[in-house]
Amino acid sequence: MEELLQQFVPEPQQNPAQFVLKKKLQKLWDKYGANLLHCYDIPGLPPDNLKIESLFSNLRRHQKRSSGRKSTAVVAVAAPLHLPCGVPALAA
Repeated sequence: MEELLQQFVPEPQQNPAQFVLKKKLQKLWDKYGANLLHCYDIPGLPPDNLKIESLFSNLRRHQKRSSGRKSTAVVAVAAPLHLPCGVPALAA
């Protein structure tokens, strides 16, 4: 990423919007760059958590349909999350 930012050199007079974008990107990268993109350093680590979020969304939808409730808040307080067979439980 640092190489890409070094290659991106817009002229302030000709492309002021790109120049501002470059400054903001560089500032963000300097501030957060060390904590970003770990998924490329660790083999097997997914770049996002969309699959697990989808799993919880499907479980919540199933729980609402099977209980007849509009919300899962009361059910979650009354009983902890029960995963269906074949879905591995996540360690806390």
